Amino acid sequence: MAVQSKISEIANHLEYLGYSVQTLEPKEPKSPKVYVATHAQKWNLLLWEANPDLVMFHVTIQSSKKAAKGMDECVNLANQKLLLAKAYHFPAGKTTALKLEAYYPGGYERRVFGAFLDAFLNDVREFSALDTKKLFF
Repeated sequence: MAVQSKISEIANHLEYLGYSVQTLEPKEPKSPKVYVATHAQKWNLLLWEANPDLVMFHVTIQSSKKAAKGMDECVNLANQKLLLAKAYHFPAGKTTALKLEAYYPGGYERRVFGAFLDAFLNDVREFSALDTKKLFF
């Protein structure tokens, strides 16, 4: 029986939860494959192996506004409240994008990964519910 890679097991877990998972081949020879997990009712995810022991999870929320005074403070406040994820904002053309990311360490274990994913998605919900979000939307 072939042993699945950690990220393949994670992709299977996401598919079990109703996500559609696609693999994007890297453009550079040493770059990792990127997995795009989409869902009709949940946040879409990007994930990739940062190294054999870490899988990066990433959610981007596109803002409708340009970078403005107070956005740094809002993101810093969010980072104090979030359990697992780290939030960032950066220019994206004429608007601002918000990024939340977290690393999943170690090997795949169904219960542990489920707890990680719940905590990560809860952080994304918490961030999107902040009353300072009027700066971004």
